[in-house]
Amino acid sequence: MHPFKYPRLWLTFGSLLITIVVTLSLWPDPPSSGHDPDHFNFRHAVAYLTLMLWFSNIYSQRSHRIRLSAVFFLMGSCLELLQPLSPGRTLMLTDLLANVVGLLLGIGLAMTFFGTCLIEVDALLFQVARRFKASS
Repeated sequence: MHPFKYPRLWLTFGSLLITIVVTLSLWPDPPSSGHDPDHFNFRHAVAYLTLMLWFSNIYSQRSHRIRLSAVFFLMGSCLELLQPLSPGRTLMLTDLLANVVGLLLGIGLAMTFFGTCLIEVDALLFQVARRFKASS
């Protein structure tokens, strides 16, 4: 893990992201959602890209990123298997494929400056808090 000043904040926000993905994955699909089962689901790709990129910022080692991608793949697979239990939802392999695409994009973006942007935000937040404390 990176030496963050506010590690609990970033992990808590990451947990919130996971909670949102799980909730939205199992939430009953409204009949008017216009979900086309033959259409690639960009919402899934964006969700898993976000999860992978967020946690790749926190855990930057290659081995951690491999484990994260495996955990998120398993999470997405389990959620997809559970979706038929929710009204209006069905198991769709295209959603699972979209999850994988999102994970791969997240891993790729983590190798760019996007993979360290949380460190910069953490440092900036720390400086702002320090200045605020000094002026109080």
